[in-house]
Parts: sequence; structure tokens; C-alpha cells
Amino acid sequence: MKEEENVKNVGVIGLAERLLRGEELTLEHLIELGRRIAKKQEIDEKLDDKISEISEKLELDCEMLKGFFRAKKEEYEKDNELDANENSEDIDWSYLPEYKAPCKDLNEKSLKQLLKEIQCDDTKSLEDDYKKVKDFSASWRNKNDVEIKNWAIEKKGCLSRNDIHEALAVMDRANGLATGGHELRDTQILALIVFLRTNDRGQLSQIQTGEGKTTIVAILAAIKALQGNKVDVITSNPVLAADGVKDKKLFFNLLSLSVTTNNFDPKYTTGERSCYKRDIVYGSIANFQFDYLKESFLGLGTRAGRPFDTIILDEVDSMIIDNANHIAKLSGPFPGMDALKYVYIKIWQELHKAERKIIEEMISRIKELQQLPYYDETQENIPLEDMEPLIISEITQSIKASNPTAITLIPSHIREYADASIDRWITNAIEAKFTYMENQQYVIRNYNGELVVQPVDYANTGITMKNTIWQHGLHQFLQLKHNLQLTSESLTSCFISNLGYIKQYGSRIYGLTGTLGSKSEQELLSSIYNVGFASIPTYKEKKFEELEGEVVNDEIFSQVIAENVINEVQNGRSCLIISETIKDAKEIQEELIATGKTMTIRTFFDEENVKETEEELSPGEVVTATNIAGRGKDFKTTDKLEENGGLHVIVTFLPSNKRVEDQAFGRTARQGNKGTAKLIVKQSEIEHLDVDTSDLEYMDEIKEKRDSNEKIRIQQIKNEEVLKLNFQDNLFECFAELYRNLKNGNSFKIGYQSVLDDLRESWAF
Repeated sequence: MKEEENVKNVGVIGLAERLLRGEELTLEHLIELGRRIAKKQEIDEKLDDKISEISEKLELDCEMLKGFFRAKKEEYEKDNELDANENSEDIDWSYLPEYKAPCKDLNEKSLKQLLKEIQCDDTKSLEDDYKKVKDFSASWRNKNDVEIKNWAIEKKGCLSRNDIHEALAVMDRANGLATGGHELRDTQILALIVFLRTNDRGQLSQIQTGEGKTTIVAILAAIKALQGNKVDVITSNPVLAADGVKDKKLFFNLLSLSVTTNNFDPKYTTGERSCYKRDIVYGSIANFQFDYLKESFLGLGTRAGRPFDTIILDEVDSMIIDNANHIAKLSGPFPGMDALKYVYIKIWQELHKAERKIIEEMISRIKELQQLPYYDETQENIPLEDMEPLIISEITQSIKASNPTAITLIPSHIREYADASIDRWITNAIEAKFTYMENQQYVIRNYNGELVVQPVDYANTGITMKNTIWQHGLHQFLQLKHNLQLTSESLTSCFISNLGYIKQYGSRIYGLTGTLGSKSEQELLSSIYNVGFASIPTYKEKKFEELEGEVVNDEIFSQVIAENVINEVQNGRSCLIISETIKDAKEIQEELIATGKTMTIRTFFDEENVKETEEELSPGEVVTATNIAGRGKDFKTTDKLEENGGLHVIVTFLPSNKRVEDQAFGRTARQGNKGTAKLIVKQSEIEHLDVDTSDLEYMDEIKEKRDSNEKIRIQQIKNEEVLKLNFQDNLFECFAELYRNLKNGNSFKIGYQSVLDDLRESWAF
């Protein structure tokens, strides 16, 4: 650390002279020199001479070195221009919406009732804190945007705990101006007090869907930023990150705080991403993880040195429980991996040969049996699931017998890896052909003029993972399946789990979710992170009704859903149909169209259709969607639709647990509105739960079995997965530290980069 501080305290010319003398020569010196030059108004003659001397000493092309420094200068100027635009004091406040004085909703719960229902530590002091906020609100009620901005500028970086009550009052006024008069509800104020009074640990709070979590997140982020923290807001998908910034950009501007997303940038290659210089960054956890790995391991400087100050997790259960074993991996091709394409092609060819052979043998055997005098068509058949392992085993042995890795083109340093991977490649080839289906586990999309395979997180968020490549040949076999360009396999060289990434924020972890989960799930979270728990009540009584679910035969599944939808539409309702996969959603959409009934059908299958959620839903409108609509999306409804009973939600699969189910049902009956929901599930899906549907009269019994399985999974995460993930993260960090030390200490040695590349390759294999 002292070494780095010494570098930064030396002037530009002095730093150049140190490079020439060869003192403590590291890549950091050269990069720091580039940063210093970038900040200078111009490169004078003296500095120009020093650059020429440095290039000669380091045996570098002088013009290339000057080009590097010019690029640094242009990057700096561009970032400064962006900063100026985002933090301009000359913002045109005429864009502020017309302020309409809020009216008290008589249906809201009283403070007394809320304090009785709230679940948190030390509820007694909540009322006192609430009254202090309200006292400050009275003095800030008529303040204008300039006064708010001046207060924020004065407090930025030095907002103390003693200022919190006034800060909440200021946030209330700023939010009102930014939204045209929406004051904070009592539940939102209480939730923020619970978050902000914690000192030595983090805080997770259950806040029901439709209760204004977006505003709570924005205000919590703003206060933490004014306290001098860099704030990272993690959403369950990039769409919600973009929505969060779009919805609250004006609010943050009022407080002179900069905000943006770190959503995937296809043009990024290296260097600092300007987003990480902002006060507040919204993004999916995967994007934060990838950029962290690019900086900490690859040394690309991606995060611009951003500290791990404060993290706010929106839909925290999705990241920590549903995706507990998620690992973000950076991978890339290594020399010689191209030769493995011939192995994949050979395996794929042999798979088809083995399949044809088995089919022919089965047909021949059936014909032989039919010729026997005692053949009886009515006798009991062998269940297909009993035959499946035998068939797969026969296919596997047939492929292995062809010796797919016996290809002379495979380099010697890769052959050992190929021989060790053959079983996994064969398994993934079989999976690609028979299990993985388009519009279920993946989609085929046009990317830069080329058709590519893109995985879909269908089980959780429903998002298309555009920058994710499946490993161990799976991606390549899917490319072969669809006759797409065959790419080289990538090997993982660095990785980090959700658990490991979030832990880096220490005790400054804050999380919100509509469904915090059972006692066992809370115990899991508290065993991993140092956090407290709270449950915030709804500001109005819920007007939600769950209708009795249905388990239907697979053949009439889409027909039953269409009948349910038509019945609701004819009663003046609007329907949201949430399917597990794009394939299911499309089949239901086709069934609805085939009915010929009058209705407006919208689609929300992925991020490309996000605009479908922005317009209000009116009577007679139907939205067919995937899980991307099941978490965090706010569907607005017209007054006429509310008069008719509100939005009706149909979930066409059995959610993996009650939290996911509650999230999906939470798309309706929001903010005191009316709404209904029901499950309509395929019989085959229930059978996979090892549940005998003939003995079940009600959906409640199916849910009990489902929840019982979830408890077992939670216990497994606690007893096995957490230990495994910690071990993997620690193992990688040991290697990463070794790699960084070797890289930093030998950066300028001729040919040393090749040694580092070999080291990374060995680690990846």
C-alpha cells in the first residue's frame, strides 16, 4: 500500500525520471504516468522528450507509447465530460413534473396498527424515530429543488448518523418533487429507519411486492452515498437495473448524485468503465462479478478501483437462496483448443449412428416378438423411464468404442485434458440432443449478424444470458444441433460465487425482498452473513384471493388455460399468464389466438419485450410471459379494470418454492388494488415430484410436498454447498494472489507474459 501511495505522490516529470532510472520499475508506474499525462492540459516539450527516452529504455515503439498516452487522455476527457453532464448544476429543472398535493388515503393503516404488525428488533424506539422524521418533514415541506441540492452538496461525504432523521425528510421532499407529489408512506419511512439504525451488521427486510421497494432502495442508496460510500445496487436482472435508474434518475439529480447501470457493454475490451466512477451503480450480480474478475484477476482496471463500500440487494432471496450455488466464471479459448472441434464432430456423428442402430434393433426385436405365437399386445409394457438408463449406457459405450480423441491434430499438451474429458463430453452431447430444447433452456438469436446460442435462466429470472457460454462441450454440441458456426471451447480461468462476492462488503449488506422465506431460510442467511431481519407490513389491507389450483392432463393443458383466460376476459378482467419457458408461453399464445375470441394479446418473453409492461392494462388484455415477468415487474392497471376485479394471474407451472410462487402472485393486488391468481399445472410435472396425483384432492397437499423438498434443499445448501463454495472461492483467491504477485513483479521481463499465459492455461486445465 505504501508503494502505491509513493507512486501517486510523485509529479509527472519526477515519475518519468524514476522510470528512466529504473527504480522500482513496475507496470503500475507506467499506467500511473499515463493517468497523470491524461490530466495535464497539454504535453509540453520536456515531457515529450522524457516519453521518447522511456520508449527507448523499454525498447518500445515511441509512437505506440505516445498513442497509449493519447488514448488515456481522450478516455479521461470523455469521462470528465460524462461526469459534468451527470452532475451539472445547470440541469433544466423545468422538466420536474407538475407537483400535485398528495391526498391522504383513508384506507391506509394507522401508525399504531403498523407498529403493532411490524417485526424487527427494538420496535419501541421506532415510533420516536418516526416522529423525529415527521418533525423535520414539516420544515422541509415547502423547500424547492435548489435548497435540496445545496443541502445535499453540503452534506455529501459527511452526513452523520445524527443527520439521518433530517435526511429522510429531505429525501421525502426530493421524491415528492421528482414524482409530482408522491410522499413517502409510513411503511416506507419505517422500513428506512430499520435499515439506517443498524451499525455493526447488515439488514434484510421483507417488504411485500407493490409496497414501493424501488423508492426505498433509491433513498437508502442516496443516504449511504451522502455518507461517503460508493453504493452498488444489485437487481435480479439487467432489465430491472435499467428500470431502477430510469425511474429514479431525476431524484438522484436533485441530490447531485450520479447514477447509472453496469449493464453489459459489447464494445468494452479493457480499461476503466466510467460507470464505476458514479456514486451509485445498478446492475445484476453477474455483471458486478464479471467486472470484479476482470479487474482483480485479469488486471484490466474495469472497476476503476471502486471500493466495496455498501451493497443493496433487491430481491435478495433470488441471489442468496434460489441462486446460492451460482458461480460467475470468466473463460476464454487457449492455444490448441481449436483441434477439439474435430472431437466434438466425431462424438456428434457417433451419437447419431448409435441412436439409429438402437432404433433399428428395437424395431427388429418388436417384429420378432410379434411373430411369436404367445405374443399378447395387452401384456404389461416396460416403462420408458426404466429403459432410459440402459439406452444411454449403450449409446455412451458405442461412442467411446469409436475412440473420438484418437485424432492426430490434437496437440500433446491438450491430449491429457481430452482423454480426461471424454465421459463428460459424451454426457453433454446426449443432453444437447435429447434434453436441451430451443425456447426452453436456450434461444437462437442474431448477434452481430450471426446466429448464436444464448442460455436462458428459465427456472429463476427468465432472462437471456447473452454473455454466457456453457462449458464442457455443451455449447458446441448445441451449435452442431442447429448447424451453427462451431466455436472453440472456453476454459474457466477465474471465478467467484454469489456468496463470495457479497461477503466482500462485510457488515454493509442491505437486502429487500417480497418473500424473505421461512425460519430455516433466515437461519441459512444469518449463518452466512452478519445480518438482522425485519418484516414490514403492507400499508393497506391486501385485496388478493388465490383461487383453487388445477392439475390437468398434458394433452389439454393449453386448452384449459385458454378456457380460464376467456372466462376472465369475458368478465371484464385482464390476465397475466406466467409460463416457465418461452416454448410454453408461445404454445399458450397460439391456443388463445386459435379460439378466435376478441382479446388483445401482448408478449413478454424476454428483455426485448420489456416495453409491454410500461402501458396500463385494460379489460380484455392478456399478457403471455415467462418468469421475467414473475419478479419485480409492476403491471399498472386502469380504474375500469379495478372496478371489474383487477388483474388475474395464471402461473402455468409449479414454482420451486413458496417464495417464487408469492413473487409471481405478487404481480397483482398491488398497492391496495384487487386481484386474483391461480396455479394450473401439468400432471407430468407433479409426477416428477414423486407425488401420486390420484390421492390428492387439493393443490395445498402438492404445495406441502414441494415445500418439504425445499426444506431439504435449504439444509443441503447450509451443510454442503456453502462449504464447497467457500473452498472454491478460497482456492481461486490463493491462485489469483500468486498470479497477481508474479505479474506485478515481472511485468517488464522479456517473454514473461508467455510464462503467465502458460500458468493460466495450466490452472484452467
